[in-house]
Amino acid sequence: MEKTALAIMAKVPSSGGKSRLATLLTSGQREELQWAFLGDILDKAHQIKGLSVFLAITPQDQADEMETKFGEINKINQPAGDLGVRMFSVAKKLFEQGFSRVLITGTDSPTLPPDYLVQALLRLKNKPIVFGPTMDGGYYMVGLSCPESRIFKGISWGTSQVLQQTETICKDINLQYSLLPPLEDIDWPIDLLNLKRTLTKGKIRADWFPQRTANFLAKNKLVGKDE
Repeated sequence: MEKTALAIMAKVPSSGGKSRLATLLTSGQREELQWAFLGDILDKAHQIKGLSVFLAITPQDQADEMETKFGEINKINQPAGDLGVRMFSVAKKLFEQGFSRVLITGTDSPTLPPDYLVQALLRLKNKPIVFGPTMDGGYYMVGLSCPESRIFKGISWGTSQVLQQTETICKDINLQYSLLPPLEDIDWPIDLLNLKRTLTKGKIRADWFPQRTANFLAKNKLVGKDE
């Protein structure tokens, strides 16, 4: 039976994290929101039968905080380097452990449906790479059926060019890939305010509703400049 894995690239939540939301949230609120995002993606990942879930944690010396919050978890270390170096290192370690298909995601897309994880694994049976695009030009997930390092090199991480540059590399090296439906990620105050409106409207299916994030938003009154 094929072994499949999901690695969640996760910074240990802190008061200094999600600094782009500082005009909307206090430092304590930002830390609380990070825990909610992380808990929601873990809840969804654990819905997928046969999927081994790992937290790729940084900084490593604070990894015990994750177990204090969520109980026993599979942990994998992130090395030093840019995001591409770290993602490839995590993927390579999982392939070396015998996994045949590896998904890597972050925590900034709380409306990620569990079904997208299933779709990604299915598409990896026919294509070596799969990406889940974000609306801002990046990607919320990458899936691999082999430890391919080239797609992680020379990328302007954190910019709107990430997916475009990655697709160019795939085309240049004749590497087939598949694209999942796009999602919003939550980086800026307007993103969080839009998410609150979406969750309030109740149009998200119950099996991928980000309950922890919704609880946070319900508890904290958020008012943007346009409200």
